[in-house]
Amino acid sequence: MRKEKGMRSCCGLALAASALYGESLSQGERDRAMSHLHATRKMFLDTVSGLTPAQWTFKPAAERWSIAECAEHIAVSEEFIPGIAQKAQPAPEKKTAEQKQRD
Repeated sequence: MRKEKGMRSCCGLALAASALYGESLSQGERDRAMSHLHATRKMFLDTVSGLTPAQWTFKPAAERWSIAECAEHIAVSEEFIPGIAQKAQPAPEKKTAEQKQRD
């Protein structure tokens, strides 16, 4: 679970940085990022689906988040990621040697 969370964070940060700093994403990169987001969402939901209400709301300490609070945070964050991915500038297509000669 920790590895998937790290991958989700990296994926989201890469998309956000790309949109904020004008970096280009190819359509393939954008598609892979969105595919990863959907796959990890399913893994997360499968992981928490069998929790009891006590497990869902348990907090190991007053200043720590429960699983429910973490899930809410992830859900709210995920609402913004697809929009960031769509706003990321598409990478310019590379010209072939033949196209360069015509120009």
